[in-house]
Amino acid sequence: MKYKRAAWIIGNVVLGLFTLLHADPDPSGKIAGRVLDASTRSPLSGAAVSVLGEGQGSYTEKNGVFIIREVTAGTYSVEASMIGYRSQVKPSVVVEPGKTVEVVFRLSQGAVEVGGVTVRPDFFPKVKDAPVSERSFLAEEIQGQPGGSGDISRVVQAMPAVVSSGDQMNEIIVRGGNPNENLFLIDGIEIPYPNHFGSFVEQGGPINMLNPLLIQEMDFIAGAMPARFGERASSVMDISLKRGLLNEFAGNIDFGIGGLGTVLEGPLPGKVGSFIGAYHKSFLAMVASWDIWGMTAIPYYDNYFGKVSVNITPSVEISAVTLYGDDHIDIDAEGNFLDDDSAYAARIGHNNTSRFVAGVGLQTLFGDAGYGKLLLFGASTHWHYDEVPKDNVSGSYPDTFFFYDNTEQSWGARYDATLRWTDIHETQAGVISSWVPFDYTIWALPDTAYLYFYDADSNVTDSVPMTDSVGNPIVYEFDVSSRAAGYKLGGYLQHKVNVAQKAYITLGARADYYSYTDKFYVSPRIGLSTETLFAGFSLNAGYGWHYQPPSFEVLVNDTSANHYLESRRSDHYVVGIERLLADDIKLSLEGYYKQMHNMPIPEHWTTEDPYDQSGVYLDIGEGSARGVELFVQKRYNNNWYGTLSYSLSDSRITNFREDSDVEIPADYDYRHVFTTMGGYKFEFYKYDWYKDMPGWLKYTVGSIFLSDEADLGFRFRYMGGRPYTPQEWVPETRTWMSSSEELNSERYPAYHRLDLRWDHKFIFERWSLSWYLEVQNVYNRENVWWYWYGDDGEVEIIPQFKLFPNGGLVINF
Repeated sequence: MKYKRAAWIIGNVVLGLFTLLHADPDPSGKIAGRVLDASTRSPLSGAAVSVLGEGQGSYTEKNGVFIIREVTAGTYSVEASMIGYRSQVKPSVVVEPGKTVEVVFRLSQGAVEVGGVTVRPDFFPKVKDAPVSERSFLAEEIQGQPGGSGDISRVVQAMPAVVSSGDQMNEIIVRGGNPNENLFLIDGIEIPYPNHFGSFVEQGGPINMLNPLLIQEMDFIAGAMPARFGERASSVMDISLKRGLLNEFAGNIDFGIGGLGTVLEGPLPGKVGSFIGAYHKSFLAMVASWDIWGMTAIPYYDNYFGKVSVNITPSVEISAVTLYGDDHIDIDAEGNFLDDDSAYAARIGHNNTSRFVAGVGLQTLFGDAGYGKLLLFGASTHWHYDEVPKDNVSGSYPDTFFFYDNTEQSWGARYDATLRWTDIHETQAGVISSWVPFDYTIWALPDTAYLYFYDADSNVTDSVPMTDSVGNPIVYEFDVSSRAAGYKLGGYLQHKVNVAQKAYITLGARADYYSYTDKFYVSPRIGLSTETLFAGFSLNAGYGWHYQPPSFEVLVNDTSANHYLESRRSDHYVVGIERLLADDIKLSLEGYYKQMHNMPIPEHWTTEDPYDQSGVYLDIGEGSARGVELFVQKRYNNNWYGTLSYSLSDSRITNFREDSDVEIPADYDYRHVFTTMGGYKFEFYKYDWYKDMPGWLKYTVGSIFLSDEADLGFRFRYMGGRPYTPQEWVPETRTWMSSSEELNSERYPAYHRLDLRWDHKFIFERWSLSWYLEVQNVYNRENVWWYWYGDDGEVEIIPQFKLFPNGGLVINF
């Protein structure tokens, strides 16, 4: 009944719109944009831009701008080419009726082909200066990927290098790393915590707060990152946001289980620039009432976005970006995974979080020699949580079981410059400075440990406080309050050499200083990529050190002891080969080895006292990861698209509860990860039988199966069992304990899931309507998220997503 009610509402909205409006037989739009030099960002004049398979095209003007008019609404692959440059194809370019879609090409210099050699279109341009472990995602690939729910973090999880802890969280965990080791950027501005409902100890959350309809494209690098990226140990997600349209107004409204959102864009007064803004509000309270999540907590969230771009002169552009997200949730454990008589069932938790990021960028072109960009940025994240008795309506501090109120901020500036000296030599350099204040308060009600006595029927008959070696009661306490600040300074230098148009060598280094820990580090970076060497294969390799400072949560836990902890360091060694199987199909095979040093380890892990709860950390954690990854991708072309990936890996950490030479599986050592995803786009609007179909049939019963465009897609993923540490119930103390010999000695059952997605799009004269239906975990596999060890000695399975149908619609106008 719950699903039927939602389907009835959505269905009536759709049918109501269809009965009021009729489709134009051949609605059209425009493809416009810019063609730029990838290194210098200078406009390229005279570049040819064509719509593949349609016989339509144009040439760029002096300012690099082009426009192709009267393009029938639909989905296309668009190519830009110019002598002396590698051609580039943008697949999945969606032309809306009566609107302009902007496409930006950044062409890299390449060898000039002579002698009648046919230049192949490039569907897979490399991420700049990232020779290994790199992938680019276009807007349409993010919005419509089955199982991705329009969440960029979940879309990236289809890559072989990426795993997560479970369906409920969109964490990006790369090659034996941890959940907080990904650098997340929008237009060069770092978002430390990009997700709604995330905690201060990790980046992940159920929902990313960035609307996918705002994204132009995204680059993801899973290892050996270029020198311009720092302070994250594993990976980079670099997102380029759309720029508002310069000559017309446009927008969309999206409605689904996740919520209601809108995007509006257009020119500024006087057409001196453009703007794009967005708002989204959740409907997750309705989803939670359907018991899909496995819990009854009711989540609420909303977010706001704005971007303004102004061209002061043809070579100077200023842009401003802001993003704000707010969320809160009341967590009632009773009725979820706790028995009603559990001590925790009488409590309720109130969680509130807000996130704000903003930046102003000034980009200046240096003619054909390069460009520079000055960026001023700021970010602030605030978390509040309190756990109180259910009958405590005031939430006053004396009646609180657990409480935290934490704020992290970062305010600073950076300047990056690229100079191309000749066709052979190119240099990148940059400096960054930031001020990072933080304020942490974490408190828990003191809890005394007791020794319990039982009768023959296992009923508790008596209890006495436990004491330490000198006779004092053992009391668990947690009371942290710290307010401090520090500054960070950084810089990098990188030089790329083009060796006879056959190989590209990049040498670089990065330096970082953090005043709070008083630590200074230098990170070498090396990259190599080649043209085709043998049998169509090219070679790529990368090496680098990557430092990440300790989290604020670790630094404030015991400020006197943790103040001067070393930054964790991960050393990346990556080598791979790749080959085009067709213009739009690429195969890549990579091997990697990753060493991890100075990971913060709680000191009480190293002691024999099971009741030790010291807040001291030691920077002695060591680990390693090695693996082989296969990735095959078919970019959208001729209606088909898809990927296939497989990863075989071995991730291990040193067990510091035992001899330092003993290694155990790392927390996210899945060993085997297999993912395949694909789809086919049906273009019914091209067929006469569809055009001749009566409107009443097309927009009622026929709309379930037929539309102007329809996309049927799937995603399947298998992951081996994740390691966990089994717990043993100790009746005498009514607590769960684990021994050093059992750390990560067991594995959860293997994970697998199939997702299906069915998209429909109806095209009208000046607008379009799309609706989709997605079913996640089609065969209702009970994948284990984790085990709950109750205070009554019972163990409960906490499942990941069950069978999860969801849907929605988008109106573009």
